[in-house]
Amino acid sequence: MEVVASITTSAAVTGGLIFFAKSYLSEKIKNSISHEYALKLDAHKNELQRNASKELELLKA
Repeated sequence: MEVVASITTSAAVTGGLIFFAKSYLSEKIKNSISHEYALKLDAHKNELQRNASKELELLKA
């Protein structure tokens, strides 16, 4: 009977660890991708702003 309890406990603990590891890695990857896109979006916004400023200076001249 102790063997069955030990196997059940080990299976439950292992399942829990796998679940938490999967959740952790999934969130880590999502946040990494989100951060990368945010950096690219910021760079693109800055480029658009620079281009708009150049166009405005040309129109003023």
